[in-house]
Amino acid sequence: GGVDDLIALGVLASSHESVDLIGVVCIDADCFIDPAVQVCGKLLSGMQAYGRIKYGASTNPFEYLGGVPVGRSTLTAVHEFPREWRALPIKVNNLPVVNTRTVLEQWEANKKHEAFAAGSTTEFQAGEELLAELVLKQGSPTDKVTICVTGPLSNIAYCVKKYGKQFTDNVEAVVIMGGAVDVHGNVYVGLEKEDQSTAEWNIYWDAPSAKTVLECPDLKNVVFALDATNSVPVTSEFVRRFGQQVEGSILSDFIGSSWAMCTHFSAVYGEIFSYYAWDTLTAAWIIRRDIVEGVDKVPMRVIVADESAEHEGRTMRLTVEEAVAAQLNNNCLLARGVRVEEFYNLMLSLATRV
Repeated sequence: GGVDDLIALGVLASSHESVDLIGVVCIDADCFIDPAVQVCGKLLSGMQAYGRIKYGASTNPFEYLGGVPVGRSTLTAVHEFPREWRALPIKVNNLPVVNTRTVLEQWEANKKHEAFAAGSTTEFQAGEELLAELVLKQGSPTDKVTICVTGPLSNIAYCVKKYGKQFTDNVEAVVIMGGAVDVHGNVYVGLEKEDQSTAEWNIYWDAPSAKTVLECPDLKNVVFALDATNSVPVTSEFVRRFGQQVEGSILSDFIGSSWAMCTHFSAVYGEIFSYYAWDTLTAAWIIRRDIVEGVDKVPMRVIVADESAEHEGRTMRLTVEEAVAAQLNNNCLLARGVRVEEFYNLMLSLATRV
């Protein structure tokens, strides 16, 4: 539910030819969950409503977004994100572009859709069970679900532990933003020097769950670690380009305005805290595989606190021999070789669709 997570949702929702969005789950990680859930609902509702205006009621490719359920995970952190990072979705939720009369009226109508209340007595279904329900109900090998995870892996781990192969057999792949394999991490809690960091925040938030997922032999995990995402900083120059296409485009307005709130990070916190398109790069690969040069099979393990408190959350590359010795038979594919300009141009292009 952080800024980049929310933009990634808009990007996936815009790609109706290649992506059939069936559900959204928010977790209280790099966000405060209440405004994050609100933004998810309002963004999808806005794309639906303005898509109707742009394409016509009978041919609106975004009409189906009104029935996409949004779930709230009840799972909690081992290590919470910094509160100042988590607060950003409050600002996104206040953006004029997601608070027009058109958006709010559509959002209120969509909240009455049966998908939002299914299996729950609350307005939003428990996210971890919504994820399980959406995956388990797929009935054939051709209906397998690709799960794009832009936050911690807690919801996936919950489903793996509770439902086992009944769940994993219905998953085509888990596409993950997380980890730092051959580069420094971005968690600096308790460290004297920045170059001592070995963990990335999504993994560190709940390292035991990350271990469950990344070391699961029954899941295909495609990992966009910092090794890849460090290639795509969100610069002022890039963000300003969205302003040239805002007129008549709710998504360009949303993406440009949201990312604009993050371009100051390096100036305030130093270059080490620059803001990157972590989650949108991950989502972009689902839309276009050639956005990176390739994904390589890399055996890896996740370090948890019982093994090393100093390196908790580290995603460690193993040799084939080390993986065999550790009886580790996971199926992790590590993204490499980001085609940076093609990625930036893809984001700008997708934003004009609605």
